Amino acid sequence: FGAFGTTEVMRATFNANDRLHEAHDAVRLALRRVSEIVQPADASAVSARSTPASSWDVPTVGQPYAGLRLARAGGATVAMELVLESTELANGVDDDGDGLVDEGRLTVADSTDANGPVTLVQGVELCAFSLNGRLMQVTLRCARPDHSRRIHRVTRDVKVYLRNG
Repeated sequence: FGAFGTTEVMRATFNANDRLHEAHDAVRLALRRVSEIVQPADASAVSARSTPASSWDVPTVGQPYAGLRLARAGGATVAMELVLESTELANGVDDDGDGLVDEGRLTVADSTDANGPVTLVQGVELCAFSLNGRLMQVTLRCARPDHSRRIHRVTRDVKVYLRNG
């Protein structure tokens, strides 16, 4: 290896670790914020949709959805959903050649906020909301490429109980 080879290996290792930690932190922080939004919601006033183009419907028990809409006091709503990058299609393929599959961003839109949706996290390959009674499971997978174009993925989920209706 020699000094130069060892330095390059160490640099690549540090970069890979940084990207992996970045993905872990992004997922952890996004799930914490999602939990804060979901928990006070009324379990009887939840709607979901599979894609941004589909309509909001009553969720089927155990079915994963890419979008979730919750009613708030006073008639306001908040919606969270995965919005794909313009260069990606929801087809299980890396359409833009960056190593990430069907990636986008998790957005939150509050009906009382005129500024429109806010991005919680980018580089999201999977976002799934699944409701079973009052128990909401949210699964999130983020990916980050390192300088060598290796992709580092992190998948986590959180389970949150919603309020009684």
